[in-house]
Amino acid sequence: MRASQINQCGFCVKMHTREAREANETNERLDRLIVWRHVSDFTSAERAALAWTDQLLSAFHRAITSGSTTTLTVMLAQEISTALKG
Repeated sequence: MRASQINQCGFCVKMHTREAREANETNERLDRLIVWRHVSDFTSAERAALAWTDQLLSAFHRAITSGSTTTLTVMLAQEISTALKG
């Protein structure tokens, strides 16, 4: 569910929330998952898994952003170069 929150996937958050409730997870913990670093509701193992998820997805999103920025920069440079030659 934490990955779905980070990815901002409403469908997935809804699905995982429903599944967690069916597995007897408390509403209080589900409500505080978004701020897991600032509450004491989670075990050390859960906190480690949440930290790993945050780090993994943060690196993934940075890589996508960097790649997108590089691609956009190259495309714009080509357009500008073409316009200046034209």
